[in-house]
Amino acid sequence: MDIFEAPVNICDNCGTEMDGWFKAATTGDHVFLLSADDNAHLWFGSTINIAMDSPEIASVPGWSANRQWAKYAEQTADPIALTAGSMYYM
Repeated sequence: MDIFEAPVNICDNCGTEMDGWFKAATTGDHVFLLSADDNAHLWFGSTINIAMDSPEIASVPGWSANRQWAKYAEQTADPIALTAGSMYYM
């Protein structure tokens, strides 16, 4: 499992926005998981515009502990078919 994460327990009553590019190592279905301390949303697409204009693929509707992947059903995205070597915005 590869992990893309921010530092934990750094402040109260603040937020973090993260973005980046994901390069698929293999062709096939990929599943993304999300955890966050108080609400989070994950958008994903082949470009920034497609990602931001598309529905979110996963969310945390409340809070979860660090790396607590299964507190809410919404934390697990449906499998997404990706192509090896292709870049995807998240």
